[in-house]
Amino acid sequence: MSLPLLRHSRIVAAAGLLALVAACGGKVDHGPVRVDVIGTREQMREPLDNGNSAAGQVMLSATAQGLVAFNASGELIGGLAERWIVEDDGQSYLFRLKQARWRDGTPVRANEVARLLRARLKAHPAIVAGLNPDVRGMTDEVLEIRLPGATPSFLQLLAHPAMAIARPGGGTGPFTLKTRGGLATLTPHAPARAEGDREDDSIRRAMPIFVRVTRPALAFARFDKEQSDLVLGGRFQHLPYVALAVPPKGAVRADPVDGLLGLAIEGRSDFLADSTVREILSMAIDRGQIATRLNLAGWRTATTILPDQLDLGRAPTAADWSTRDLALRQSYARSVVDNWTKLHA
Repeated sequence: MSLPLLRHSRIVAAAGLLALVAACGGKVDHGPVRVDVIGTREQMREPLDNGNSAAGQVMLSATAQGLVAFNASGELIGGLAERWIVEDDGQSYLFRLKQARWRDGTPVRANEVARLLRARLKAHPAIVAGLNPDVRGMTDEVLEIRLPGATPSFLQLLAHPAMAIARPGGGTGPFTLKTRGGLATLTPHAPARAEGDREDDSIRRAMPIFVRVTRPALAFARFDKEQSDLVLGGRFQHLPYVALAVPPKGAVRADPVDGLLGLAIEGRSDFLADSTVREILSMAIDRGQIATRLNLAGWRTATTILPDQLDLGRAPTAADWSTRDLALRQSYARSVVDNWTKLHA
């Protein structure tokens, strides 16, 4: 779960995690946007090597595009690919690339995109469920990804920020990144233009975005003191900081993507090593109460590993106890714990 905090009624013109519209009213701040990201300097400076971190993902989302991406509503949209088709019952994906240029002005070609994507897939096998797709350029503008078998939600996997297509020096925008110590400056990246077209003056006039990487407590404190406009990279464990900061109503946002947060019961004690104990603890948890306490808009609970059917042939399998009354489940759980305690006293 990514947990952004945002302030002021203005739009941050960015992609991915930076594509946010403030929910608060009040005066409009026309100065540069100040963003705090929870993370380290290395994650910010070397986002390609840190695609699993919040800071790395923010930098990648701002400076590079994947073939596809998620918009602010969690819907799948084109990134470097302007359109795509799925063939052979989900085993072949054909992507037509948009007209785009690298920072040095050279055009983006499918063969290079395929090579860079293969490197991303190799670096993050867990994101694509250990698959080893065959990725190759068909023409300058078309590339194919062929899978060994049909894979549900493969396009959603490709939308992960770590799958961004970038050279070591950066990607295709929408921003260009410059770092100095723990600070970074994001300036708009001029899009590809047809020969003879004039550069868009709004690109030159656009305000830079200043990004600072910091530890969680300092990020929330700076937001509380109005020293930053946006905090990114918050996680479930950082919600207590939100309560202390008392942000404006509507300032806390959770990523609108299903299945990002799950509960796992684990531990090294003999009690938690018992699979029966873990199961009864799972059935006794009041998930709805957790959602209420977190007070995040749009939060939904589920007792399945997958939140929805997605593109599977059937609904995900629910736990046997999921349809039972919560009070009965908790009563049964108490009896199991009491029996376990007596047996192991």
